[in-house]
Amino acid sequence: MGFYDAVQWWEEWQLRIFVLGSLLIQCFLRFANILRKNYKSPWWRFPIWLAYIGSDAVAIYALATLFNRNTGKEWASTHRRSTSLQVLWAPILLVHLGGQDSITAYNIEDNELWMRRLLTVVSQVAIAVYVFYKSWLGDAFFLTAAILLFVVGTLKCVLRPWDQMRASINSLVNSSSESLKSLSSFEERFVQVATDHFRQAGHREPSSSGHEGDFWKPYDLFVDLTPHYGTRFRFLEALVDNPDEAHRLVRSGLSAAFDRLYTNDLHLASRLRLCLLILQFLINLCSLVMVICYFTLSHKESYDPTDVIVSYLLLTFTFAIECLVTPVMYCPRIQNFCKDRFPDQVAQYNLIGYLTRNKKNWRKLRKLLIFKDYIDQLWCMEPSKSSCDITKLVHGYLKKGWMDPVHRIKDVASYRAFNDNRGQWTLQQEACHDDTIKKSLQRSFDESVLIWHLATDFCLHLTNPSDESHEVASHCRVMSNYMVYLLFVNPEMLMPGARRFLFRQTYMKLKETLKLIVPQPDGGEPLQQRDATDAPRAPGVNSTQASPLQQDKSQQERCFVTNIFHAAEQLSHKGGPNIIFRARVLAQHLRDLRTGENDAKMWRVIQGVWVEMLCFSACRCRGYLHAKSLGQGGEFLSYVWLLMSYMGMETVADLMQRAAPVATDNGGNANDTTAASPAATLTGGGASGMTAAIPSVPAASGHRNGIVGGGAADDEITEAASPVMAADTSVDATTADLEVTLRGDEIV
Repeated sequence: MGFYDAVQWWEEWQLRIFVLGSLLIQCFLRFANILRKNYKSPWWRFPIWLAYIGSDAVAIYALATLFNRNTGKEWASTHRRSTSLQVLWAPILLVHLGGQDSITAYNIEDNELWMRRLLTVVSQVAIAVYVFYKSWLGDAFFLTAAILLFVVGTLKCVLRPWDQMRASINSLVNSSSESLKSLSSFEERFVQVATDHFRQAGHREPSSSGHEGDFWKPYDLFVDLTPHYGTRFRFLEALVDNPDEAHRLVRSGLSAAFDRLYTNDLHLASRLRLCLLILQFLINLCSLVMVICYFTLSHKESYDPTDVIVSYLLLTFTFAIECLVTPVMYCPRIQNFCKDRFPDQVAQYNLIGYLTRNKKNWRKLRKLLIFKDYIDQLWCMEPSKSSCDITKLVHGYLKKGWMDPVHRIKDVASYRAFNDNRGQWTLQQEACHDDTIKKSLQRSFDESVLIWHLATDFCLHLTNPSDESHEVASHCRVMSNYMVYLLFVNPEMLMPGARRFLFRQTYMKLKETLKLIVPQPDGGEPLQQRDATDAPRAPGVNSTQASPLQQDKSQQERCFVTNIFHAAEQLSHKGGPNIIFRARVLAQHLRDLRTGENDAKMWRVIQGVWVEMLCFSACRCRGYLHAKSLGQGGEFLSYVWLLMSYMGMETVADLMQRAAPVATDNGGNANDTTAASPAATLTGGGASGMTAAIPSVPAASGHRNGIVGGGAADDEITEAASPVMAADTSVDATTADLEVTLRGDEIV
């Protein structure tokens, strides 16, 4: 076949190829929502993204081809009968252009561009109508069915930008409950009622009635609107003793939010939208049945046989998708199955693992690629399936905050201090007064994450966890790897202003450290190597008794960790902050918490710090970023964030809208039972680092000179005062009245 023949073949077949391609894409998108909800891997999501982007392009190009053929006199005169049949494809292409209800948007930004989408729809509908008007040669019955198809296609095209408009941020804000707009003044009342409720011995059994619908629609949180404090109290009362139910409802809530933002869920549609959907379905059913029946019974000898086959495929598969599969997908049983389907996993990234991976020779080819950084972000570790376990740890931590006999929340000051913890509460609980450990929590948040990540790996590789601590150690590593994953892959969710380059900087330091260990090409003298088998072990544990957690580790990774630990001190004298050396010192002090063979306290401290860091990060992440992450497969941080809200804790809106304290004559806070010291207020980084006096700045920054999560760059950091809980007070006579008030729909 010569070039001219190939061009002729393409001219004849291009419309058929585009039409069948559009049909194939629509079939894939109809079921893609299930894959999209259950798989976060980019290798699964890439074909979905490609189909979503390509569906519009293919349908528009097919309509453009139809337009060109019918405006070209030469083609129209030589292919008149074939053209009249192909014109029937125009309204079906409009149906395809309207997309599938299971994926109205791929990214959160698509919803904000609904006006652009509407303009595209208007132009394509005009083209389809023009082509149909200029080229139709069929009879009246066929014309009636085709007009009905045009009505369906046009209606579906218009409904899609409407759905995107309803899911845009401004629409969600405007449709929010009026009771959410002025509730900050009731924080003190909520805390008082909640603390008094849990302080009473033998408090009443938690009630689960009336909360399902509220849990199922957490949309206001995604636009940073504060939930009603009365609703918060009911949530807290229902979930405080039921971690399994809390995890299930958090998962269901995220799934419902995903459906609200990225799909057209019938359960979330307005009455007008439901009426239009029913009308669309009935017209679609009638028109497709009419066209298929007429097409089957009519004489088709005058048409091109290939066009007849393509028309059959187009009509039957469109009928199956629009009139059979779509109603089945809305069956209650399938809806109940899908509503809890959301990625139940914790993404992982490990700094040492990243180093060992890049040491492989074949991976060095990636240096030739300009998008190596992007590939590194995609090439994460296998995600952990322990989402439920970590959620239960967070639930237990929040429950202790309300119900712990000694260190529980007692008033607004301690409530805010608890929300500002990033490890200090655990140190207080475990009576850990080590200054080095405390100062490691006073640094900038992203730096603290890296220091504790490396220290956790040092403790894990250099000390075999005991059988009793094996599960705790495993949870520690999962949380450690996840926080580093956020820093490297999704830093804006970890903390506003988090510095991704710290990960790269520490990686280069690790490579520099390894150069002191690995023999150099120039014959330089390396530092003495230590094999992983020389690593210190817990007393009484030999290599044959290593736990499965230890046995699963790469020997190369263990060797790297061992050598890095012993070589880190060699780099401490070089300029600049040395995160590796600080992590080494922290690991040494953490290992000093062991008493003989008992390492339980060490792992409890590490686990508690990571849980608090996870909560600290979650409540400082904007709802918009959580909504955006849902379209990308979801982040486990959203689980923690939603659970914290359900358990009555502060979100970023609460942190930014904290009311300024009323100063007393002695300079204290009239709302606080204890006034924070000036040192604690200025240094920050501790649970009392964010005082009510300056609520907004630290909540948004968390960096070097910030109040919360901020710390000095050097080692001479003034130690922040640990949170001081106010003395317990008796339940006054108004508690019952306040509780009744909070249980109601309105706060009086």
